[in-house]
Amino acid sequence: DTDCLLDLASLWSQIGSTFEQQENPVEAASAFRKSASLREQVIALRPQDVTAQHDLLIAFGHLGDLTGSPLFASLGDYREGVAWYRKAAAIARQMAAADHSNAQARNDEGTALLRIGASQAAAGENREALESLRQAEALLAPLRAASPASVSLMQRVVMIDEFRGRAFEALGEHSAAIEALQRSLAVCRTVLANRPDPTCRHTAWSDQILLAQALASSGDTAAGLRESEGALDAVMHSGDPDDPTLPAYRARSLAEIGTMHMIMAKHSAGPMEWRTAADFYRRAVAEWRTFPGRAQEPFRGEMRQ
Repeated sequence: DTDCLLDLASLWSQIGSTFEQQENPVEAASAFRKSASLREQVIALRPQDVTAQHDLLIAFGHLGDLTGSPLFASLGDYREGVAWYRKAAAIARQMAAADHSNAQARNDEGTALLRIGASQAAAGENREALESLRQAEALLAPLRAASPASVSLMQRVVMIDEFRGRAFEALGEHSAAIEALQRSLAVCRTVLANRPDPTCRHTAWSDQILLAQALASSGDTAAGLRESEGALDAVMHSGDPDDPTLPAYRARSLAEIGTMHMIMAKHSAGPMEWRTAADFYRRAVAEWRTFPGRAQEPFRGEMRQ
């Protein structure tokens, strides 16, 4: 009885969401696996059911979010996250092939590829991440051009450049990293000048911190210091005191300023830069101690489908 299977799948999904709200990702992932397994049974019985296919796609994506994604509070198994996202991307690709007018399927595949790239970058698989992000852009950029007012498409496109910047920087390709991060930051600043957008705000903060690192790595420590100080100033004046990720972003910004002063201290004969670096690191530690949960990078829950 496929209706009963779908009811059970929905119940397990609700159980998973409850465990997730209780910050119990292990039990949440277990519940979502049961939900996905039941949905797979439905697809086997009703292979042409487009709604069931899309529900299974979302279930696989949710499992990727839970098990291994830097975009969410996950278990940190990035390779398992990639495996779940690939399952989601495969369903979306199949749906798009069956109906070439299905823009939602192309959006879903592009989103899955973005998350694959983000998880690959987090796992240190940077060349693979760049290819996944290239594929994501090939799908999402035309959709954004056709729907320039779409907030979700804008968010995805700027994140492609953010994680592209991360991957290039990890590979030591500083100029390419700076270019990608500046593109992402420019779009976010344009958006934020017209309206508040939490995802864009967080992306802009991350972009500035990452840009500071890339500039310093390229030899321009002064520009890196300006960017890291700008990130801290933006966080301190966010206008949203209830944002739970503020302590983490403050900590990252403070630590990055400390790093800039440490780099400058290595080229200075006096002790002042060392003391300044140590002071910023102490302030960063104090901020991290106020951050709830695991001391991981702040996640962007707005990305969830």
